[in-house]
Amino acid sequence: MAVTYNYQLQYEMCSLVFLLAITFQFVFAKRFPTRTNMVFVEILFCSVGSLSMDILGCLTVMHVINVPLWLNYLINGLFYFCQVTLPGLTCIYVLKATNCTYKEHPKAFLIMIPGAAFMLLQFINPFTGLMFYFEVIEGIAYFHIGPWYPIYYGGAIFYQMVLIALIIALRKRLTRKQIVTIAFFIFIVSLAMLIQILNPDLILTGTAITFSIMLWDLTLQNPDSMVENETRLFNSGALRFYLNDRVGSYDSYFVVMEINGLSSTETEIGNHSNKKLMEGIGTFLSSLSYYRVPRSFRESKTRFWIGVKNREEMEDVFAKIVERFRKPWKAGEMKIDLMANVLNVNAGTSFSITTPEFIAIINELLDSESNFSDQFSMVNIDKEHLEEHRRRQLLEQSMRRSIKSGDGFYACFQPIVDVQNPSFASAEVLLRYNDRDLGAVSPAEFIQVIEQGGMAVYIDSFVVDLSCRFLAVHPEVDMLHINLSGAEFFHNPMKRISNIVRKNGIDPGRICFEITESVAAMNPDHLMSFMTQMIDLGFCFALDDFGTGYSNIIQVLKLPFSTVKIDKALLDDTENGRTFLAATIRLFKDLGKEIVIEGIESESLLERVVSLGGRLIQGYLYSPPLTESDYIEFVKNEKSAR
Repeated sequence: MAVTYNYQLQYEMCSLVFLLAITFQFVFAKRFPTRTNMVFVEILFCSVGSLSMDILGCLTVMHVINVPLWLNYLINGLFYFCQVTLPGLTCIYVLKATNCTYKEHPKAFLIMIPGAAFMLLQFINPFTGLMFYFEVIEGIAYFHIGPWYPIYYGGAIFYQMVLIALIIALRKRLTRKQIVTIAFFIFIVSLAMLIQILNPDLILTGTAITFSIMLWDLTLQNPDSMVENETRLFNSGALRFYLNDRVGSYDSYFVVMEINGLSSTETEIGNHSNKKLMEGIGTFLSSLSYYRVPRSFRESKTRFWIGVKNREEMEDVFAKIVERFRKPWKAGEMKIDLMANVLNVNAGTSFSITTPEFIAIINELLDSESNFSDQFSMVNIDKEHLEEHRRRQLLEQSMRRSIKSGDGFYACFQPIVDVQNPSFASAEVLLRYNDRDLGAVSPAEFIQVIEQGGMAVYIDSFVVDLSCRFLAVHPEVDMLHINLSGAEFFHNPMKRISNIVRKNGIDPGRICFEITESVAAMNPDHLMSFMTQMIDLGFCFALDDFGTGYSNIIQVLKLPFSTVKIDKALLDDTENGRTFLAATIRLFKDLGKEIVIEGIESESLLERVVSLGGRLIQGYLYSPPLTESDYIEFVKNEKSAR
């Protein structure tokens, strides 16, 4: 059947200009080449090709007499080729957006077979005329619709149905925004097709596709700027796009770096010099991207990620970073020395992990000094890391609930025995935690969560209040030793803690606050201010864990500790160990300090420390940590026995 058309192309021409602008903006904007971004670029080019060939094809059909037949076949063939390719690419986009891989769902990719068949029909069409053909009659060329021409509409309808099926099947992997955008794409293209079937002269499919792609770009493909301003590296948002495409789908390799000194440097060298420094760091890290593929990210102020292809590239990038940080960095007219902790990471595909979980695990590893050495630092992220992280998250949430409700936390009391004064009753308050789902949690685990989760201030207040309420109902207990966290002293807690004690009506002389050596060494100025104010109110302080290596005798002399607790690490039963312990006890006695010997677990050890002048004893020889009722029973029995 020969047909003649008088196509109305004004909508298509305007749409082409608009689509070219979208394509130009998308391609030349600095976006990370995620799998979905790369498929979207193909959709854009295919749409531009389809719209361009649609306009040219309409013009050649309208002027078929004056256009060579081969050019008519070529232009219209390219148009139908793009028309067949575009819906298939849309389906691939959905599969990529939901991280569906061929390995995971091979049957899903069978949807490409009909598209391949449509393409084959298009390639052989010039020889068969099944879809369309041109016929010359008496020197005049006519455009004919072939018997299989409706297949074009059938193919489009088929892929629209496939898209609907994919949305339904993969709805749990798609966001609400993705579902709405793709559903709108299906609706607007289907509506344009229906209008064009009813009115063949009115060309609207290109306009519908352009409008849908614009919405697509604005909602799904146009997140907030992916480039970080100072370094011109990709930012944390781009990193998440990249990890969404990589982690769990492929063996993934990363070099992750924490630059020490950046935060303090910014305030010391001024804005201009800092800007030059950050530009230099960004330029260097960008140069580590191989094959012109940008894979360098600034995840936080001092933390950077570089994605690499394999272990060999990872080792090469690691070596270049180590070599570069041996040299100073230029910051305007200044030179700055920086240090970096570099962690090499490999993540396999043997377990499922989300992008936030992966980033959190890496950050936890970077925050742990034990993962770094002067040599190659390599971590394989495995299921054990994931399970530890998830347990930590569950524990942190559980503890936050417990802080609000008061359930789960309780105190135990380990006696401190005065071998010379049977009537003296003292104990160290030890916090314990029991979760209804996780069970009993060891202090080594939950204390770390408390300190790193920003809960230390709340826990310290809880323990002080609990200890005061205990002292209020047990006047037979002379003193309690209460541990305070190092997080306290940056914001002087004098008023808060003293108010808790005053509210419970407790004499401050019955409370001794224990400060570990590590805290005393890290915060001496803040600690000194706090201790001085609290001592003026009647409280006293003990230096805990003396001998674990964080401080020295000078630290003890500088801070007003009335008591020193000697750690069991100094109870070495050798000649040198005995000599050193004797000298330590004698020195503190000469300085007027009370001494508590910790870790006493045998009669022979007790006899030795007592012979050296030890008087206050704490350890399992006398008692492990006890519940409130058991401790009171212990006090009664001890006094009666002695």
